[in-house]
Amino acid sequence: MNFKDLLLENQKFKKIAKNINNSAQSISGLSGSRISYFAVNFLKKSDKDIIFFLPDNYYLQQMQEDLIRLIGKDEFLVFPEEEILPHEQLMPDLTTMSERTKVLTELIFSIDQKKKIILTTPAAVFKKLPPKDIYQQKSINIKNGSEINIEKLRQQLFALGYKREEMVEAPGQYSIRGGIIDVFTLLDEQPFRIELFGDEVDSIRKIDLTAQRSKKEVEQITIPPFANLVIDEKVINRACPKLEAAYSAAVTRLAENDYQEEASYLRDKAKKMLEELKEKHRFPGFEQFLPFYYDQTASFFDYLEESLIFAVRPNKIKQLTHDYYQEITETHTRLLEQGMVFPEYLNNFITDIQFENEISKNRVVDINSEFEDQKAKENDIHFKTSSLEPFHGQLELFSEKIIELLQKKYRIAITLNSASKKRRVKMFLEEKNLLVGDNFNESRIVIFPDSLAEGFIFNDIKLAVFSDKEVFGNEQKRKRKIGDFEDGVEISSVNDLKAGDYVVHENHGIGKYLGVKTLEIQGQHKDYLVLKYAGEDKLYVPTEKINLVQKYIGSDAGNPKLYKLGSSDWKKVKEKVQKSVEEMAVGLLELYAERETLTGYQFSEDDVWQQEFEDSFPFEETPDQKEAIEEVKTDMESEKPMDRLLCGDVGYGKTEVAIRAAFKAALDSKQTAVLVPTTILAQQHYNTFTERIEDFPVQIGMLSRFSTAAEQKKTLKKLIKGEIDILIGTHRLYPKMLFLMI
Repeated sequence: MNFKDLLLENQKFKKIAKNINNSAQSISGLSGSRISYFAVNFLKKSDKDIIFFLPDNYYLQQMQEDLIRLIGKDEFLVFPEEEILPHEQLMPDLTTMSERTKVLTELIFSIDQKKKIILTTPAAVFKKLPPKDIYQQKSINIKNGSEINIEKLRQQLFALGYKREEMVEAPGQYSIRGGIIDVFTLLDEQPFRIELFGDEVDSIRKIDLTAQRSKKEVEQITIPPFANLVIDEKVINRACPKLEAAYSAAVTRLAENDYQEEASYLRDKAKKMLEELKEKHRFPGFEQFLPFYYDQTASFFDYLEESLIFAVRPNKIKQLTHDYYQEITETHTRLLEQGMVFPEYLNNFITDIQFENEISKNRVVDINSEFEDQKAKENDIHFKTSSLEPFHGQLELFSEKIIELLQKKYRIAITLNSASKKRRVKMFLEEKNLLVGDNFNESRIVIFPDSLAEGFIFNDIKLAVFSDKEVFGNEQKRKRKIGDFEDGVEISSVNDLKAGDYVVHENHGIGKYLGVKTLEIQGQHKDYLVLKYAGEDKLYVPTEKINLVQKYIGSDAGNPKLYKLGSSDWKKVKEKVQKSVEEMAVGLLELYAERETLTGYQFSEDDVWQQEFEDSFPFEETPDQKEAIEEVKTDMESEKPMDRLLCGDVGYGKTEVAIRAAFKAALDSKQTAVLVPTTILAQQHYNTFTERIEDFPVQIGMLSRFSTAAEQKKTLKKLIKGEIDILIGTHRLYPKMLFLMI
């Protein structure tokens, strides 16, 4: 008997499944992880995709985490909100674009022919979409054995928003080299390589981006529009006259209301954007013209055919929907007065009334923790559920609760963060003569290594589910989702700069950014970055040459010195730096030559303790984090001295790499010093290391100026005796550590 199937035979559940196609229904008694559990059971019964509308991102992320643990990340999709508005001259986040594209493509083509759960929020579906038939007709499907006209394919890819490159490196790119075509869509984390024999497709394979080599072969691929828009000759011819008329009317209206500056700005902006559009260029913010591109636009609901909709906390959704649309209309009014947009801009969104109508048109199941309407209707169902009290690691009290539930004939599912916790709890329960099995056919108690966000009791099926939150008092933490396509970028748009920022021009040195100014040169209007230098000097940099400018990052707290245009100061600084770099390079070569002759300590390979410790990590490691951890441990197990620099932004998991290395060192009776730049960071790292290693016999100490002289002396004594395995402190304490090493 499978833990995830227990609702299937419940009569209330069967009634919902039976009536789902006949009328709207309401369910009460479900909240949090109980909704996730219900969804997983319902997916097994449904012959349609299931859409869950959740009030906001908090609800969505909790359900997303639960579903990953219950059915795996490939069995459901997320349609997230685009956090930028159409008028903002920013390209959307690639991960968000990817998730939205996957949902739309799946709704149209059902690529894997499997019914899925789709999670979304009202804010995610307010922005309108291109017509479904355009999306469907313009997407490209390529199969093994089919014939391809390369020139026609190139034109199709261009219309879909793909950019031709020598070598594909990111989504939205393609390359053509003879009979080899590489395409990187938003549907996959790797690009595809199409190999032709004449005009016929000989093979389609995924590419390893690092090695640029083919990997897994597939039978066919679908290439959807990039950023969901198709811009071809027909679209341009339809949009441009309408846009010119709309902008002309908007400029006239601003001028008549004595907004001369705003009218001038809008006129210049319109001229530039129309020129770009006529050349079929996709510039940041081109999405705002969606209402002009097509005779009719679509909403998310137009893409739904055979789908069931569940609305979680419908009253809350209704209120949030109203608030969200009100915010959109207020923003539109403000932007209109500033000459930033045109009146038709509001047509980029559905209204709150349209949202409610679309929801009511579809057969919807409302889900509440309790009935919000006191009068239950004929098809309303109430599940008897409740939450569980926390035990904060007191396994004795926990076992008493288990015994109490077993006496009432309940099945017990215990979901925990790691295999080590699973072993610990299993051993304790078996000492209490409580049989723990791998499934409910073997025992009434089963332990799983993936914790849900929260536990619950489902009285209707006599099931009690415990999470790490109840057993040990640790909530199932969620770390920031790191995008599949995320990467660092240099300044690529004026939006990366704000007035007053210090910048460095490749040829002229440090200046201050003042903003963007439109100048008329030889009868042509162009935008320039205005950079202030020493005295009254100003430099005007064409926006297309923004690659010559970088943000200034200095080590000193004060403002940097501005250079004078035309002076030799900047040239002297560059020459000095170049000389220093050359001297450093010589020094590094000598240092590394010497290091090659040295032999370091060779740490042991991972043992059971190391494995248990790594299993206790409450998050799922990112691919880069896994790679860094393995490479650091490989370095430690080598006889060569380690020489590694680990870089990453805040929140990307660098500390966990250090913790695992320090733990590995402690298992070989070696001590680790963790040096941090500030006292606050010392305390933060001490707390993090202590919380992470508290269940293991590894001792951690800290030295900082917050420690009294007596405490520092005591810590140093323990360090000398080998009673401290990991010592955390600021760089000011480095001399004391050196003294201990002499």
